[in-house]
Amino acid sequence: LDWDVAQILNWNDTTPLYLIRNGNSNCRIVIADDADTNETMAAQDLQKFVKTSTGVTLEIMKESASVSSGKYIYLGATEASKRAGITPSVEQTMNNGFRMVRIGDHLYLRGYTSIGTRNSVYEFLTRYFGYDYYALDEIYVAKTEKVAVYDLDEVVNPSFDWRTANYGWAVWDTNTAAQMQMNQAPEFYINGWDCHYSYDIVSPVTYDYTNDRYKDWFAPRVVSTNGGSNEPVQLCYSNEEMAETY
Repeated sequence: LDWDVAQILNWNDTTPLYLIRNGNSNCRIVIADDADTNETMAAQDLQKFVKTSTGVTLEIMKESASVSSGKYIYLGATEASKRAGITPSVEQTMNNGFRMVRIGDHLYLRGYTSIGTRNSVYEFLTRYFGYDYYALDEIYVAKTEKVAVYDLDEVVNPSFDWRTANYGWAVWDTNTAAQMQMNQAPEFYINGWDCHYSYDIVSPVTYDYTNDRYKDWFAPRVVSTNGGSNEPVQLCYSNEEMAETY
């Protein structure tokens, strides 16, 4: 398969930027010196799936190690993206969206958050390398020796900002959730739990639930007059004093 179909419908007769040509590449992946887990994982998966598709390993490098010459794929909040004006706002992309831009010999993939940056990599892989996630042990990429990018300047703003499941590998496995452009509970729950549980914010230990002063702040497990447990299992959100503290 000659996978030189990237952005053909939008290419506008510009000179192609070849990421891969004749089974070779002089393109490198650049992340910020302080790149977080999402950006690092995205860079590693970009490298991994490009190699699966083409047999070519793109070097991953910190921005401080890069030089002015060469072709680079800048991931995330790099200084280069700031200089190029690639700084998506939450209004543009929300938390999970992103912007993908080609400027000359460089590509910029960046979200308002690093989660958005992570998502941009899988979208980029989908468009340019035929990436498709089916299952934990079934991820497809096209086999090719040539990948070209023509005009590219697109903001992707998802219809649903946070996307999750309540069961399955997208819940249990961080890599699976990322590779499906989905989210796990720690990314969007207030305290990182995967259920409605807010004791990290208003604790029944700090605010002693056995004390008459605070007992109405919490919902008991069993309301009982015959010896059943009254241990709290949740905050009482209808209690105005608790809500104000929260």
